[in-house]
Amino acid sequence: MTNAEKNGLTIRNNFCRGEILSLALITKDRRFWPLFWTQFLGAANDNFFKNALVMLITYKNVELMGLNAAALVAMAGGIFILPYVTFSATAGQIADHYDKSDVIKVTKITEFIIMIIAAIGFLTNSYGILLFVLFLMGAQSAFFSPVKFGSLPEILEDDELTLGNAFIGAGTFIAILIGTITGGLSASSENAVMVTAVGVVVVSAIGILTAWKQRRLKDEHTNVKIDYTFVKPTFDILKTTMKEKNVMHAILGISWFWFFGAAILSLLPAMVKDLFSGSELVGTIFLATFTVGMGIGSFFCNKLSGKRVEVGMVPLAAIGMSIFLFDMFYTAGTWAHSPGRLLGPAEFFAQSGSLRVLFDLMATTVFGGMYIIPQQAHMQRSARPEFLARTIASNNIWNSIFMVFAAVILMVLHGMKVSLPTIIGIMAVANLL
Repeated sequence: MTNAEKNGLTIRNNFCRGEILSLALITKDRRFWPLFWTQFLGAANDNFFKNALVMLITYKNVELMGLNAAALVAMAGGIFILPYVTFSATAGQIADHYDKSDVIKVTKITEFIIMIIAAIGFLTNSYGILLFVLFLMGAQSAFFSPVKFGSLPEILEDDELTLGNAFIGAGTFIAILIGTITGGLSASSENAVMVTAVGVVVVSAIGILTAWKQRRLKDEHTNVKIDYTFVKPTFDILKTTMKEKNVMHAILGISWFWFFGAAILSLLPAMVKDLFSGSELVGTIFLATFTVGMGIGSFFCNKLSGKRVEVGMVPLAAIGMSIFLFDMFYTAGTWAHSPGRLLGPAEFFAQSGSLRVLFDLMATTVFGGMYIIPQQAHMQRSARPEFLARTIASNNIWNSIFMVFAAVILMVLHGMKVSLPTIIGIMAVANLL
């Protein structure tokens, strides 16, 4: 064997060993795997519920409070995000005050109770109850998020932080993919209501079991006071993070991504149904493509950055997002609209341009994953340890403000009868700027 062959074999062996060690983080490492699978199940359950609800609203043409289905879907996105603005600051104080493993367990029990209410809403076909549950889910997620991301610097070494964020990011989007697909399938089945009602309760119960495996972190900061008025701590936490420029730059970058992503996700169901004449299954394929792309982008980011927190790829990723979104705008704008019956997957993919528009969506979200992960790791590394959970909470508040703003803008544009391809074009220009 030549030296070159030996070197090549060594590189391959080291690569394979690194991959095995990476996978051990989510399968054997008691520091990390309970947190990973708890958040994984929570994200899957959230999206199972949300996608089933969105599909039912879209394809049953549900109208509520004078709003049509497209406006309701946009409003639903805002309803889920609004609690982040209200509760995140207090949630951050709680996560910094108590052991984060204890907070995780309480939030998972709360999720189980909320999902029981969701099951009642589905079984009674009450969309008012289901939208209220959406608000409660947002509140539960607001309390869980600071402990999820705030735990990472506590349980991982510095050179594991990017990998941990990549696993959490990719795992979240894979969970979203699973929840999206199962939610879409349940919404299009004959027993949609029963399947969804039972599913959300069972998955939340499994999440409680994984949460109880989380070791105590012993990271309490009992000197942190908890303000349950919600309003004052919200303004206090925003003012504090605005003084820390490195942290604030990362927060604004992350928040822009969620503005962008929330808008695209809200547009997809209406685009598939009203523009492409696609069935519920086609809509599920589009939503699944979005999440697969984010997962791929998260792992690309980890491979390209190695063990460093590398923010240099962020501007290039943003440009890539806009380029492929522009192409989606062009392809959707020239689509030969065929109103009438809805097309199944086979018929849809027989249409000219179908694969192109799906590839554009995939590429946009791959670059999206490469855009957001480095900024999350940079924010965690730059924050003060005793203020970390509150920094995450502040990030959630800013993310929520941007996402609610996206929902409001979409509702206004829908009200002005702006075409779906034009809205996509507007998003591409805004992202490039």
